[in-house]
Amino acid sequence: MAHNPISNLKLGSGYRCVACAGRRRSQSGARLGWPVQQRFPPACSTSSKSAALLHKVTNPEYRSWPTAAEVLWAATRGGARSARLAGEVGAIAPGYKADSCCWILRSLNFKPPLNERGLASGLTWRTATSITEVWVNGQPVVRDGRCLLIDEQAVLDELRGLGAEYLERYAKIEELNQAFEAVLRRDLTSVAAPNA
Repeated sequence: MAHNPISNLKLGSGYRCVACAGRRRSQSGARLGWPVQQRFPPACSTSSKSAALLHKVTNPEYRSWPTAAEVLWAATRGGARSARLAGEVGAIAPGYKADSCCWILRSLNFKPPLNERGLASGLTWRTATSITEVWVNGQPVVRDGRCLLIDEQAVLDELRGLGAEYLERYAKIEELNQAFEAVLRRDLTSVAAPNA
């Protein structure tokens, strides 16, 4: 089961109450992970943090809220399982692909010194600004916050140059989307007020 809270919130498509049922599903063998649609690692960090926070306002029973360790598991091992990559990624272990992030544990985000439980909490709640390196399949791809595989600034400059063309295409798509607005408005209204 792929739970993407950022996408759900952006699209207004509701939420999955993982807090209520996540442990039950996990015990039954269901695969739960946080997918991301943006560049890693900031997106992964944001997705995990949002998933953990979202369920604190959807269920008043605090004992059912996902713990930091459960969120971290879903972001790593659970994500690998849900992508059918268990045994290949999702953990630092012999035989696994060397995909990893290096966090600056000496930064203010991880003070005071953390035990295992505190470290899981730190990795879940902190932002990606404490990440110094990212490795994919044993190769460094980010160092000191800079992508090593592409000229990021050149790509951004190229995208800015395509801005006018993009806006023109986007306007046409928005015009086509108007045909669906009445149906979407009706459906969203019925979900928001089921007893009305």
